[in-house]
Amino acid sequence: MIAIGCTRCVLLVGKYAIKFPVLSCWEMFLKGLVANIEEGKWSRFPSKHLPKTYYVARSGFISIQERVRPVRHEGLYLVDLAQLCAQSEVSSDFWLRDAKATNFGYRGNTLVKVDYA
Repeated sequence: MIAIGCTRCVLLVGKYAIKFPVLSCWEMFLKGLVANIEEGKWSRFPSKHLPKTYYVARSGFISIQERVRPVRHEGLYLVDLAQLCAQSEVSSDFWLRDAKATNFGYRGNTLVKVDYA
């Protein structure tokens, strides 16, 4: 399965989410590279609310992360997001930046932000 966002395409294969910059526009391609690099930097910060990052190319051309279950219920997602903001050691600004449900998923019952660059 392939999901296409503004700056990246995500190939979902088994337990992996493989992120590539989009090729439709030079500017969005560059932003996709930067997004992968930024998420690679965040992977050094241990948080159960971020997906595991297995590999990020230094160039940012590819990022391989843990695949999580998509959000299916908007109401429960909003409750979980509010709880995450209240209890997290990270500023709520981080969690609320582009806080649409498609940028989150679940690892078991734990809300995970999958697009955080």
